[in-house]
Formats: sequence, C-alpha cells, structure tokens
Amino acid sequence: MITGIFRDIADLLFPRYCPVCGNKLLTDEHILCERCTTEMPLTYFWTMGRHDMSESINEKIEKLRARDNVSYYEPFCNACALYFYKKGYRNISRQVKYHGRYDIGFHMGRELGLKMADTKYSGDIDLVVPVPLHWSRKLSRGYNQAAIIAEGLAGALGVECNCKLLKRSRRTKSQARIGVNERDGNVAGVFAMDCRQAEKLLLTGVRHILLVDDVFTTGATLSEVQHCIRQGLHSIDKKLAGSVKISVATLACVGE
Repeated sequence: MITGIFRDIADLLFPRYCPVCGNKLLTDEHILCERCTTEMPLTYFWTMGRHDMSESINEKIEKLRARDNVSYYEPFCNACALYFYKKGYRNISRQVKYHGRYDIGFHMGRELGLKMADTKYSGDIDLVVPVPLHWSRKLSRGYNQAAIIAEGLAGALGVECNCKLLKRSRRTKSQARIGVNERDGNVAGVFAMDCRQAEKLLLTGVRHILLVDDVFTTGATLSEVQHCIRQGLHSIDKKLAGSVKISVATLACVGE
C-alpha cells in the first residue's frame, strides 16, 4: 500500500506519457498504455523461418559474398523484429535513438527477447552483439541505442551482451537521412571486428550470434555487419567458423 501511494505521488509530480499515442500513463501502466500494447502491430517473425525480413537480409548477404568473391558455407540468416514500423509505433525507436529513453529501449528489447526465447529459431543463441556507432557519434549522443536494446534482449535470453566485438572504422551518413539506393555504399567496409575477442568466443563455444539494431529498413547495415563477422571468423579458424550461425534482430521492421 505504501509503495502504491509513493507511485501515485510520483505520477502526479512527474507524469509519464505513452510514446505511441501521447496519452498520460495510468499508475499500473509501464512503458506503453494498455491500448497501444494491445494494438501493437506485431510481426510474429519469431515463429517463422522464412518471411520478408529474412529473405531480404539473406539476399543482401549473397550480394556481399558475390562482391568479395567468397565461397565458404553460409548458414541461412534468421531475422526477427518485434513490430512493424508504422503509425505512432515509429515513436518508440525515435524516443530511444534521439531522446535518451533508455527505459523504453531496454523494456522493448526485453519484450522481444522473451518472445524469441525457447523458439526453434533463436532458442540456442549464446551471444548478443549490438551494431556499433562510430565513436564520435556515440560521444555526441552519449549512448548507442542498439546497445540498450541488445542489453534488454540479452537479459531476457539469459546470455551475454558483447559491445566490444565490433567497431565502426569511419563515420558515415545516417542511413535514415539518405536514399534507399545509397545505403549499401554508405556502410560498405565500415565495420571491423576485434579478432582477439572473436578468437576467445570461438574457443569458449559461442555458436550462435545475434546482431541487434533498432530498425530494419533495407538490411544494408546488418548484412554488412554479418559479412564482417563471417569473414573475420574464417580468417581465425575456417573449420569452427562454419559452425557459427549469425542471426539478426531489431525492434521494428519497415514494411506491411
């Protein structure tokens, strides 16, 4: 009862609002209001093997393989998103990315992780890796939104979140601010992997890596990151690299 009283006082002094509809949250509502939670346009990709998002990312990966003339075995890359990026639900990722809403990012990442846990496509994930920001952009923003989402997701899956495996070697234009046809070239070759970290992961038995970003549009960024990791693993140990699966996940997916 005392906890409830303090919660009521806090809501009176510091009202909270639903990022989707903008309505004031009730005391027992956490991040989204009940209506927006119920009406969320879920993708249900965690229950599927092949769908538009997974087909798109695998098509991108094949183009990168052709670009670099590689012939090693590439397992099918599973892909997952919590909801479709439309209407007021666009505000969720915007609040995380531009307004420092760590709580929203962590909560929504956790919600996605809970849905992915114990499914045939993601139940064996043993490492979560966020798409990195360039150090200068992270310095100006103060955080990496993909890392916040990844931490919530990793917590729900009960696995480690590794933010040191990857880095951006140069600053690029924001993918959201350029045309679709420019996105592949904008991120080409910008990611690098810490081979010492990767070697340690291989030796400790990591066999399913989940790459995490905030929004999936064309798959240009995630496919480039996936390709970077795959090439790095093969440079370390070709035999073990073939046994590592790489999947991708985002909060939102543009489409439908």
